[in-house]
Amino acid sequence: MTGEVYPASRIKRRRATRDEMATRRRRICEIVEIERPANVRQIYYQTVVQKIIGIEKDEKGYDKTQNLLTDLRRSGVIPYEWIKDEGRRARQPYTVEGIPQALNDTRRNYRKDPWQETFEYVQIWVEKNALIGVLEPVTREYDVPLMSAVGYSSISFLHEAAVHLNSLGCPIFIYQLGDLDPSGTQAAEAIEKDLREFAPEADIHFERIAITEFGLQAALRQTKSKDPRYGWFLERYRDVEILQGGQLSCELDAIRPTDLRNLVRQKIERHLPRARLDMMNARGEQEKRQIGRMLDCYLDELHEPAPITVCSNGGPSNGPWIDEYLAQPAPRRRTWSSFGSDHADALYPASPIKIGSET
Repeated sequence: MTGEVYPASRIKRRRATRDEMATRRRRICEIVEIERPANVRQIYYQTVVQKIIGIEKDEKGYDKTQNLLTDLRRSGVIPYEWIKDEGRRARQPYTVEGIPQALNDTRRNYRKDPWQETFEYVQIWVEKNALIGVLEPVTREYDVPLMSAVGYSSISFLHEAAVHLNSLGCPIFIYQLGDLDPSGTQAAEAIEKDLREFAPEADIHFERIAITEFGLQAALRQTKSKDPRYGWFLERYRDVEILQGGQLSCELDAIRPTDLRNLVRQKIERHLPRARLDMMNARGEQEKRQIGRMLDCYLDELHEPAPITVCSNGGPSNGPWIDEYLAQPAPRRRTWSSFGSDHADALYPASPIKIGSET
């Protein structure tokens, strides 16, 4: 079988020099160290915004960034945990070896609810699973639910979320982050509509965080004209100059991760100021020490009369230790003190697998 023979291309692509490659690696390392944790697409957008030589605003530029980040992590130049991918997770129920480990886990992980004296409720909604790991350090710090909508959310997920909101009986503030394009914008409006419909009794204040506030001109791209919502988007943003009346769009990933986290923190602190969070955390630390003393009492009873020599799980599942603690009995000689020492953690380490733990 014969076929048409094409001549070799006369276009010779210029290969990056060794110095240019070294500069590219160094610049990407600098970006990652400043913006961590971040996902691959966010780092790619920062290489585009900062005009790193050899990284173009196209799929090849994204692939180059992804390959460089893979190489930098495999070679140990940057830690794996600096780049987040929340799309792949292992999920296994939380279990413990016995009562002592469960009590020690409680002591170790205890945290007081900082919102219990605030008559408001806050949620952060984000369009992409990939950004969960980027925003979670802030939402975890302030004990705020982080909801991943993944574009057009399923009706089941929205209904479940709305049922919870409907039962709260206090003002609810939802801050949503998504792409500034036809699909992302209309998905946000659909989320708000369905939440209000499914939670008619809830006092919902819905705010879509605008990404036009950031200097993102370098990351703007042509709006996809084949998107069925293209005409709607043009009408919706016809007066927005930075988007050229809707002709341009922008992905949420284009925002610097540090800016994104700061923006979320700013919205949350409208309702839970940092000073109040610190006060509630201080109270929590006091209560955590109380749990440690309760654990001391239990372990003393569990291992009496002989001092602890070998870790032995099991023993009585109940007993007078709680009543003794509450009654504040006369001091007695303790065989050890678990709180503030390495004994409890050494004998009863944390259960290795938690619900929703990552691989």
